Amino acid sequence: MESFQREKQLISILEAVEKYGSISKAADKLYMTQPAISKTIAKYENEYSLKFLDRCQHPIKLTAAGHFFLQRSREIYESYQELTAGLLHFVSSDTAKISIGINQSLAEIILPKILPDFYRMNPSVSIDILEKSSSESEASLLDQEIDLSIGIEPVYNPQLADFKIASESALLVVADGKGKYHQERTFEDISPYIDPKGMIIEDDSSAFQRLVSSYFSRYNIKTRIITKTANITTAFRLAGVGIGSTIIPFSLMTDFSFPGKNSLSFYPISSSVLQADISIAYNKNFALSDSSKKFIELAQEIFESRRTSQNVSD
Repeated sequence: MESFQREKQLISILEAVEKYGSISKAADKLYMTQPAISKTIAKYENEYSLKFLDRCQHPIKLTAAGHFFLQRSREIYESYQELTAGLLHFVSSDTAKISIGINQSLAEIILPKILPDFYRMNPSVSIDILEKSSSESEASLLDQEIDLSIGIEPVYNPQLADFKIASESALLVVADGKGKYHQERTFEDISPYIDPKGMIIEDDSSAFQRLVSSYFSRYNIKTRIITKTANITTAFRLAGVGIGSTIIPFSLMTDFSFPGKNSLSFYPISSSVLQADISIAYNKNFALSDSSKKFIELAQEIFESRRTSQNVSD
């Protein structure tokens, strides 16, 4: 299967072009650059001496060869998944293992709430945590390199399904020395409260940052980007030393402490304009293992219990 796995990127590209009729739109959906997609297509067109795309049509369409390649590749991939799923039944429950893809920021927020109870209830199950971006985790699910992916909705690939486990509102963090949580109201437009120095944001691989960027675009919020980081907790700590403002999930305010935090002010953003829905995704083309099911069920129970407790305290 090494040759087939090598061509998985082309399959994803052709699927996206077929759906959106545009290389630029396909690039946006796959989080790739347009030149990278064009180069990949050209490489395989030269290798097979065929054209997979009819570029004279608008929107762009697949040629007969492109349709044939895509259809047969899907059939081969489904057969491979059935084979892998069948082999899983021969794995001893004594050696049960789950592999989970999750980005570093989300791992620090979510996993400490789930893993202690899961290990207590399932001591024979081991878990491999692979810190990846959301797009990398989705690709790993499709290639069956991991069992589950924890990320922020939506999940774009139709071969993946997900279970929502939690919703996170967001907060603007400002180093104004006042140390105030403005819980008396929520804010739709935070632009008047952003530090004049600018914003600290996550890099483009972050699904949470994509939500923030979309919110900024809708409200036409213009501000200087001071720096980008791969970890939202790093952005939070940098705000704590006065570098600039940042936007964080609500639970970071309650779960993380560090020097300088008490001098920060927090502005809750209305969930109607910015909210992160966190889910556990899996490849729906093959059955979940019992251990994966237990992990999902426990995660849902834990966060439902947290929601209930918060509602009671409110």
